[in-house]
Amino acid sequence: MTFFTELEDIIYAPVEYIPVVGTVFSFKRAHIAYSEADWKRHWQSVSNFGWGLVRDAVLISGTAEAAPVIVIHAMAEALTDKLVEVYAAKSAEEAKIPMKKRISTANYHLLVTGETKEKSEATAKQLFRDGHPKGLRYFHRSHFVGRFTHPKFAARGENISLHLPNGFYPGATCIFSWKWTKDAAGVKNRPEHTKGTLKIDPGNDSGTSTRFDLATNENHYNFWGDILSEDKLWVKTRIDGDPVSFEMKRVKARRSDGSLLPSRVMHDGEVNSSTDWYVPGA
Repeated sequence: MTFFTELEDIIYAPVEYIPVVGTVFSFKRAHIAYSEADWKRHWQSVSNFGWGLVRDAVLISGTAEAAPVIVIHAMAEALTDKLVEVYAAKSAEEAKIPMKKRISTANYHLLVTGETKEKSEATAKQLFRDGHPKGLRYFHRSHFVGRFTHPKFAARGENISLHLPNGFYPGATCIFSWKWTKDAAGVKNRPEHTKGTLKIDPGNDSGTSTRFDLATNENHYNFWGDILSEDKLWVKTRIDGDPVSFEMKRVKARRSDGSLLPSRVMHDGEVNSSTDWYVPGA
């Protein structure tokens, strides 16, 4: 529950003008606003605390009459409060992206942004397209399925699933889930999973496919392999020391009427209601 309520605002309005009491209250208010990340109230209270110190020092020293000091103090606080309000209102403005064409409201849309110190616009765009955002752009919320076999734990084969909630790039979260036909303890149909972060090897100019590995995994099951295309992976692992490899294919997202969502991704500046951003699993 926040300290700042309408009642608190009503109480603070007259109290801030009381010598010493208002100064102490402003100091406490600034500290609480800082802890709650309420920056508007924080900076208003900081300025009120500063003006309060000046007012109290002049009144205590007796260097000026009380009436003009109180009037000047009230004017100074009103001015700084208004300046903070104007700045806070400007900071709270929502970022807007100009769009000349109308986009479809029936589809999902994904905005990918990037930042680089590269001064050349053409080079910057190339770095952006080939860098981390590319994995977000083509694999955001993607879901792959496959089937593996193992003579001891999955003799007739078991399905395995890969979920990429954020995309396919270094550090992205990935979740593999499957079940053992019978595990080492003899338990049948035991579900298993591992959650980890991805490590990517982009390959080289000779046409080598992009390879991936798990930089971390919570249940010590490691997977690695190759990204063959946007819709197909070749995955490898070891089960009880035995090498196992299998193909995983992307599950296409469908609309409520059963039709497939478009699989093509828009390029920079392109807007088309029939081929908007493909967001698998949305």
